[in-house]
Amino acid sequence: MIYSRAVRFNRIEFALVLGIAFGLLIHLSLTSLFGHQQGGLFANAHLTRLLTYELIVGTAVAMILRYNGWRLPHFNVYPTLGATGAGLLLAGAGVALFYACGWLATLIFGAGYDTHLHEEPALIARSASLLIGLVCVVNPLFEEMLVCAYAIGSLRRRYGVIVAINFSALLRVALHLDQGAFAILWVGLIGLLCGYLYVYTRRLWPLVVAHMIHDFVVLSHLSFA
Repeated sequence: MIYSRAVRFNRIEFALVLGIAFGLLIHLSLTSLFGHQQGGLFANAHLTRLLTYELIVGTAVAMILRYNGWRLPHFNVYPTLGATGAGLLLAGAGVALFYACGWLATLIFGAGYDTHLHEEPALIARSASLLIGLVCVVNPLFEEMLVCAYAIGSLRRRYGVIVAINFSALLRVALHLDQGAFAILWVGLIGLLCGYLYVYTRRLWPLVVAHMIHDFVVLSHLSFA
């Protein structure tokens, strides 16, 4: 069963939830981009800090949302075999889109254009496999439930589907500016794809699965390389 909330858009709740969840992260991401410092989000810190941050902030946000009538079914997180398969396909589409964006950027800006996503090795180095696994579960759920399900679910009734999806995509880009200028193109397109997929299917699990796969591949590569 697919759930939605037939309530008026609450501007105060919306600003409070996204401000608490992502305000600091967006600030650090912007500082990293314009300060030309890669990996500024949690530079020289361990994955434990990222995990702890999302668990604490996620708990605080969950309390606010529950007080205002949100329940877990409203986020449409339903793990099923079919949704998991769709997530695998979405992850593959994300990889294909990454290389397509790289080819397009190189074609437009020349061979010297940096088409890499900048990750912070100090964040990953010597991380235990269990810690990487926990981050690969918590981080996708934290981001997708708020960036996609909550943002789109809150905005679509007040401002329409197009505005809701574009806002979600812009929010996703703002959170990943620390990965370099190329992230603006690739993450933006991924954000639009995920937004339209969520609106069309009303299933969040494929997005979570694809995000888990991406995080696992990146973190495992940097940890064991």
